[in-house]
Amino acid sequence: MLPVIKMRKVIKKQGLVLFTFILILSLLISSLLFVCQIDPDFFDYYYVGRGISRGQDMFRDFANNKGPIFYFFMAGLYKLFGRNYYLAVFFANGFVDAVALFFLCRLLEKWRLFTFSTKEKDSYFKLLFIVAYYKSFSLGIGMGGFYTETLAFCLIIISLFFQEKDHDLGAGISFALACLCRPTVVFFFLFLLVKYFLKKQPKRLIIFVLSGLSVGLITLAYFFMKGTLVYLINNFILYNFHYAAAVSKVHLYSIIYISTAETRILLSLVIFTVFLINLLLKIDFRNKDTLVFFVLVICSLLSTFTGGVFYYHHFLQCALAFLVCWFLLFKKDLRPLFFQQFNLMLIVCLLVNYLYSYRSEFRLSKEAEIFLEKYLGESQPRKYLFAFFYWPKYYFQFDREAPDRYYQSFSLMDEYNGNASFDRSWHLKADKNKIKNTTFLFVSISDFEQSLNAEYLKYFQKDFGLKKIDSFSEGVLEMKIYYADPKI
Repeated sequence: MLPVIKMRKVIKKQGLVLFTFILILSLLISSLLFVCQIDPDFFDYYYVGRGISRGQDMFRDFANNKGPIFYFFMAGLYKLFGRNYYLAVFFANGFVDAVALFFLCRLLEKWRLFTFSTKEKDSYFKLLFIVAYYKSFSLGIGMGGFYTETLAFCLIIISLFFQEKDHDLGAGISFALACLCRPTVVFFFLFLLVKYFLKKQPKRLIIFVLSGLSVGLITLAYFFMKGTLVYLINNFILYNFHYAAAVSKVHLYSIIYISTAETRILLSLVIFTVFLINLLLKIDFRNKDTLVFFVLVICSLLSTFTGGVFYYHHFLQCALAFLVCWFLLFKKDLRPLFFQQFNLMLIVCLLVNYLYSYRSEFRLSKEAEIFLEKYLGESQPRKYLFAFFYWPKYYFQFDREAPDRYYQSFSLMDEYNGNASFDRSWHLKADKNKIKNTTFLFVSISDFEQSLNAEYLKYFQKDFGLKKIDSFSEGVLEMKIYYADPKI
């Protein structure tokens, strides 16, 4: 009995050391967000979180397409940090990644691909590689932030871990919560289905499915009781289909462009290809482990590349599958010394990516700040703000909110919404008194942004009575201020 108790203490100690080491590494890498460009997406989601914390509804009062669990998380984040958005994105990025990485390492241990021991230096070396690789998709070339993929994939990993530990209730709940963050992770259900099928445990599968469905039904009942279920369906389901249809012509191009521009994604896809060819040519699919890992790769790729325009952070959903392939390929086929050297080379490449691929946060000159302060400062009587095309940070910098649900114009543009005419008609019904009390700020640093700003004016300038009051230009930056005088 004493050896068993001693072993449990050792395991708990190693688990604590593992999480502590991962958390420190994760926060160190996330600290780059204090000096680098924060993805506008974060401010977009944080804006919704702020609204929820102030009593607004996440779907009725905001035109966005993310899941309710993600928005509840962002609301909690705003409650904790308020307008301190640097701390908010640092905490969310660093802590959620750390939790995901802890359970990911536990999964790799369960699958006998990775073993962590406080007494083995090699364990820390491998762990450094795992963390650096995983974090590179929360902090990509040019910018970083906190994304639906970050939270949803963390919940998927937790679900897989619960399933391995035979906690099917927890697995089903975690999986459902993940799908209510980002619906494309539903493809991982196929992986879990295969796992249950191979273990010949239909009762466990039923518990998993029923627990997940219960979460979904409770969510639907919650929004039905609030009277906003129709808005959930429109934002979270219908708009995502319209968005995917609108950007389908550039979907493949975005995959090719980002995959080649972000070198580690290209290398990862090469590893996947080698792994799959190796499976098809050399390994018997009657081997259960082979089939399971093959399905994991397919589910990861489907979850990653299905949907709209592809960005680097989408590839986070392939991180677990890549690490499985990596350890399977090199654990058996290469000498340990070479494996360590190759890992070290990749770690150096990732660190170089962190240090050199970032551009400094886009900062306005003193003259530009004075221009904005003139129209958006505390002395400015206009209560509301539209920051177009996509500059949600200004809603926090100047503590403003939009006059209606269209605080950013994605859903109003044909380029991003196959049913944009419906949303434009909805936008035209905005409260005219609020519109009259709004500062319209159009910012652009590219020809593409200028064209989208011009498109907005084409649709709404006449009805809203928009008149240009002032403008400022400096290099590629152009800012224009409009006031509205709508017909009431």
